[in-house]
Amino acid sequence: MNDQQGDRYIPHQASGESGPQGWWREGYHHLVLHINHFLTLEEGRFFLWLPVFTGVGIGICFALPFEPTGAFTGLLFAGVLLVAGISMRRGLPFIVAMMLVTTAGGFALAKIRTEMVRAPVLQKAKGVYLVEALLDQVTPLPGNRKQLYLSRIKISGLPAGRTPGRLRITSHIRDKPLFVGARIRVRAVLRPPPGPVRPDGFDFARQAWFEGIGGVGFAISRVKILEGREANTFAVARERFRRFIARKIRAVVRGPGGDIAVALIVGEKRSIDKDVLAAIRDAGLAHMLAISGMHMALVAGTVYWVLRALLALWQWLALAMDVRKIAAVGAILVAGSYYMLSGMGISTLRAFIMVTIMFVAVIAGRNALSLRNVSIAALLILIFRPESLLEVGFQMSFASVVALISFYETGFLQPRNPGSTFAVMRILEKTARAGLAILATTVVAGLAVAPIAVYHFHHMTPWSVIGNILALPILSLIVMPLALAGLIAMPFGLHEAPLYLMGQGNALIVSIARFVSGFAEARVNVGTISHNALLVMIAGGLWLCLWRSRYRYGGLALIICGLLLSLNRPVPFLLVERGGKNLVLIDENRNMWPMSMRSGRYSLEKWQSAFATRAPARGKRTGRQEKWRCDALGCTALFQGQTIAWSAHPGALFEDCQKADILVASYPVPKSFSACQHVKIIIDSKALRRNGAYALYRKNNGLKIVNSRETRGSRPWVRNSL
Repeated sequence: MNDQQGDRYIPHQASGESGPQGWWREGYHHLVLHINHFLTLEEGRFFLWLPVFTGVGIGICFALPFEPTGAFTGLLFAGVLLVAGISMRRGLPFIVAMMLVTTAGGFALAKIRTEMVRAPVLQKAKGVYLVEALLDQVTPLPGNRKQLYLSRIKISGLPAGRTPGRLRITSHIRDKPLFVGARIRVRAVLRPPPGPVRPDGFDFARQAWFEGIGGVGFAISRVKILEGREANTFAVARERFRRFIARKIRAVVRGPGGDIAVALIVGEKRSIDKDVLAAIRDAGLAHMLAISGMHMALVAGTVYWVLRALLALWQWLALAMDVRKIAAVGAILVAGSYYMLSGMGISTLRAFIMVTIMFVAVIAGRNALSLRNVSIAALLILIFRPESLLEVGFQMSFASVVALISFYETGFLQPRNPGSTFAVMRILEKTARAGLAILATTVVAGLAVAPIAVYHFHHMTPWSVIGNILALPILSLIVMPLALAGLIAMPFGLHEAPLYLMGQGNALIVSIARFVSGFAEARVNVGTISHNALLVMIAGGLWLCLWRSRYRYGGLALIICGLLLSLNRPVPFLLVERGGKNLVLIDENRNMWPMSMRSGRYSLEKWQSAFATRAPARGKRTGRQEKWRCDALGCTALFQGQTIAWSAHPGALFEDCQKADILVASYPVPKSFSACQHVKIIIDSKALRRNGAYALYRKNNGLKIVNSRETRGSRPWVRNSL
């Protein structure tokens, strides 16, 4: 029998056998003892891993280079259930069976969701269309621009079976006031949702697939409103109400403070000025603009405590009923209203589910804030929106929440000594604990989301701790309570004062952001890290946070391994833009030399961020860089012993092939063209349309070619996008 005491145990004495066979039996015996001891200590914590293994199954499904069939998915799930049913017993076999079942379940959920949202996607790479559609949403953008989301679409010359379910069109043209629910007509240039700007980059086409968007583009005519063709649905009414609230806010609060108020109340942050947004991001305060768990908790928590205090004043009710449960119901209703008002985004949905579970726990008399409740919220989201696993919002919000709850479970911030008998000293002690709590929260949450932020955004904000310490109290104690007060007072026409004060609080946050972003190295571009490094660090973080015994510290070893893997970040020497309009050379000092500064500027920005290269200087007249020599028929560069040619016209093909080691052509290159037989690599317009962006690396004195199609696989959202 094991003599257990806390996390320690005394194993059986050695059996006395010697030699390799005895060592093997002794090692196996110790391993079994450790496993049994571990299962005993962690009893009750295995439920926390259900969403983790569901996510593993979802991730495997989305990582496949091919689209699994429904029959394959069904057989896989049925086979896993059968094996689990046969081998299911108590202890370790039961846990392994549950891991397999939840993983297979996650795989099936991802496949089912992919088929549920399947809708037509535009086939042509680019074209001008006359579009008649229902206006679902209008999102203002900086510079008097706007983004239109359309549904119930009719496109001239396109049969109904090939017409996308939704479109997203950007307009730079000043139109008459548009209202949601109107039937409109507009002429626009449309194309399929684009793919990544680099291999392994962010795939907008996949995101658009799950949002039902089958085409994107820009308007080339004014939007014409078709009279008497309006829709009256709940979604339209909700969107009009959001527009009404946004207009009310902007009528009271001007400038950045008003834009931030609109972002915090109705979830519309695209209209924030670019310079203000950059300062907020550089100060590490971007999380304040996305309506997430913090905002939902502040709104619902304020309602809960105010309702509880008011109901407690009614003596009869306080004695007859548990006012905490009534206040919790009210907080859930307000949280649901805030969810609908904010635009019902996926990050807000996550926050609403988590807050609802928290207050349901209050109603049931359970611990409101626990890892079990977070696991239930994550599991519900993964069941209904499995694609959210790949979204940065899901990853960062749950990483921070899990890390914070696990940290506070340790009791690190709990007072160890009784408080002082002097009132002034008690106030000072509480203030110091509150400051320490803000500091600890910022540091723990920052460390938890740092690998995810580097993977997706490729930068770090070293001074974010200072920014959050200064700005979080303003957001928590001033801005969000005043936002709630303004909404409550709006039906009575008394909203101007609280909204104005809220705007002043937002302006103060902007001032803090500008102050912190002015520090040296406020934003450090570190480049991206590999999938494997991120996954190993996430696995280590989960192991550290979800267990409670000393075995949890094994997660630190995984985190260190992930950090070591993140140091291996190969940089390509040549990048080809997905449309073939621009090429970029990157030297050993990470200097970036684009063929043109004018073409593919979006790709240039993303490449510079992903590979932490130095910003190129604009050419004096042509915008081209000194390493490129260009004329009307194309460009050439001699770089690291390789001659690279970009051919813009078939008339230059013979000459380019004579001298090029690597040839990129804006037209199809015949395979039988003899002059090009000695060219090592040929990337023509057909290859670019089929494979998207290219990256070329040096490897073992040779060349390694990677394109977006290879990293994306053959999936439904890949077929029509570069």
